Amino acid sequence: LLLEKNWQDRHSVSIFAHTYVMMLFRPLLILLWDASIASSWILHPILTTTPTTYSRYSTTTPISSLSTRCYSYPPSTEFQTGQPFPYAMELFPAATTYNEMLSYIPARLNQLGYSPSTTLCATSLCGDEMNRPLEQALSDVFTQTYSLGGLAGFPLGGVTAFRKMKDHMPTDGSIFIVYGPHVGLSQDGRIGHVDRKGIRAVEGEHTLCCRSAILAANQVAQIHRGEAGGLELDPLDPSQYYVESYLMPFAERLEQSPDEASRMMDLPYALLEAQTELLERIIYEGSQFGFPGDVVVLGGIQINTPPGYVDYYVPLRFDLYDSEGQFSGSLFEDGQQ
Repeated sequence: LLLEKNWQDRHSVSIFAHTYVMMLFRPLLILLWDASIASSWILHPILTTTPTTYSRYSTTTPISSLSTRCYSYPPSTEFQTGQPFPYAMELFPAATTYNEMLSYIPARLNQLGYSPSTTLCATSLCGDEMNRPLEQALSDVFTQTYSLGGLAGFPLGGVTAFRKMKDHMPTDGSIFIVYGPHVGLSQDGRIGHVDRKGIRAVEGEHTLCCRSAILAANQVAQIHRGEAGGLELDPLDPSQYYVESYLMPFAERLEQSPDEASRMMDLPYALLEAQTELLERIIYEGSQFGFPGDVVVLGGIQINTPPGYVDYYVPLRFDLYDSEGQFSGSLFEDGQQ
């Protein structure tokens, strides 16, 4: 009992001291809090507005004209502070930085009546670790994300994942899907390879990007030339089998490339075509069981660059599908396609 009383006395003194200190410093804390809020309102438009144009489209459409101060991407990932990578713009003139993309897209959606606060963002991107920062950035903008994707960016979650996604959509909201393959660019501009952080720059399979796509392209090329048998489903590697299956119709097209660099250049476009066809089928089939909202789809190619440089995205499709899964039209602005 004596020990308990002694503890209670010390506890009372502690509470009294804490209360006294808070009363003493409360005016100063309030002053500092008000100052921090005021500074954030003053500096926010300066720090977040991107005064450049959306490079995928006409230079007559500045990002700043689309209310980006309301929906600007907070640059929280390391690569966003890097330097521009000249080879990316040379090989993909339509490429735009992630900062530009994530400023334009939410503003454009808001302009069309799709608020980021009531829009569930779903991604279908490759599992490569170099693609995770984009997913994190999208989560920062849309507050919640859902994954449909698999190897090479194919929406291997299929109709089941799409139907389940609708249960997670905000009330009276909509769905925004970002999908597409990715391709690496090395320090010396080689397409299909990338320098990875923390890995010694020695050429090998670890530099391939996208490794799944390149291995699939090599496999379907051998089959097309008659150097290998048909595709076989390996239960320990089912996703790779499906990547090869969806790429098989493009084997002849890829085989006609004049050199390896041209083949690597055409590969992500072939992948995007295959993924677009698959995703359209998934959206239609998954919408036949009571889908309550519209689906906005952004399809393009991710460009992974060496450490110290910003990454890029080449937006090639920006489409709207109604609640029945029917294509309703492109959301690109006039003159942007």
